[in-house]
Amino acid sequence: MIKEKEQKLTVFFLLLLCFFLCFGYTTGSDWPTYENLYEASTDEDKSYLFLFFEPGFVFYIKLFKSLGIAFFPFLIFTKILVYIVVISSLKFYCPKNTFYLSLLFYISWYAFFLFIDNPLRNFIAIAIFLRSLKYLRERRFIPYLFMTLLAMSFHVSAVIMLILYYFANKSYKTNNIVFFYIVTNIILLSKDLIFSIVNFLFSSVPIVGAKIEGYAADNVNAEGKLLSMGLIVHTLIFILIILGRKRIEIQENGKLIFMFSILSAILFRLGLTITVFGRFQLYITVFYVAAIGIIYYAFDLRSRVFYLLFVSIISIIPCVSYLIKDSRYIPYTNYMFFLDTNLTLEQRESYNNKNSDFKSLE
Repeated sequence: MIKEKEQKLTVFFLLLLCFFLCFGYTTGSDWPTYENLYEASTDEDKSYLFLFFEPGFVFYIKLFKSLGIAFFPFLIFTKILVYIVVISSLKFYCPKNTFYLSLLFYISWYAFFLFIDNPLRNFIAIAIFLRSLKYLRERRFIPYLFMTLLAMSFHVSAVIMLILYYFANKSYKTNNIVFFYIVTNIILLSKDLIFSIVNFLFSSVPIVGAKIEGYAADNVNAEGKLLSMGLIVHTLIFILIILGRKRIEIQENGKLIFMFSILSAILFRLGLTITVFGRFQLYITVFYVAAIGIIYYAFDLRSRVFYLLFVSIISIIPCVSYLIKDSRYIPYTNYMFFLDTNLTLEQRESYNNKNSDFKSLE
């Protein structure tokens, strides 16, 4: 009876979280671009769309548009699908008793950006990757490659899936991992060097090479930071993951969780130096937060209280800072509460800037 009540409470909470994350209306920054693209997908000459957007995504929006579905129902439906994939993946890789601890960190650091600010193409590609993990675990390269190409047809950042397939089956000595982490953190301080390496690895891949050149010339996407509070937090988590390696690896899929959580910490440094490359880390954050949950068991009973406090603080404080840095999140508006309000695109796009106490989006 108690378990049944807990299950109902869990379902209710996850549905409430879905309603909050997936039904945003005037929040975020990317949706106006996608709404304009959605409306343009019915133009007679559609070939120009393929010059700027990946083909899988263009066909995807054309399908919904051809069915007469309006943009926001399409967007919400897509978010709900991805939400189901993300939550099911978290439940699969996170120990049952620490699911909410992992979920807390995931919401604060990743879900607000993915579901509310919503980089839609990248967002869908991540869901495709998460659905491909069965093939990755079973080392079935052909179906995994098919899923990689499908994900890349929505966002070219999914090319990282090829590298993830290679590392998923690897195991390295702890000392070598620590050494590699230190070296890469030094190397990744150089923006020019990063572009040179990425260009060398992926420039021959169709579309990807052109994207890399575009990002290199883009001051907004290429700008980053050498140091941040986030780097300090993720370095501390990296140390805890290293110290808790044995505890992580004895879990089901533990070696995969450990390897990908280490890569996630490294990719965070990459995204800190070059903002747009932070998209790579988003593919494996499920493993990262799973490791954060598993580490809980590496402490004795008294220390677990302090660890819970630590994870709560590093989730809540940066989250608040993240939400109030500009107007994209607050005020929060929900599509269901605006069904009777016929706002134009211009009114919706300017709504948060006009009604927020925080810095306006440019």
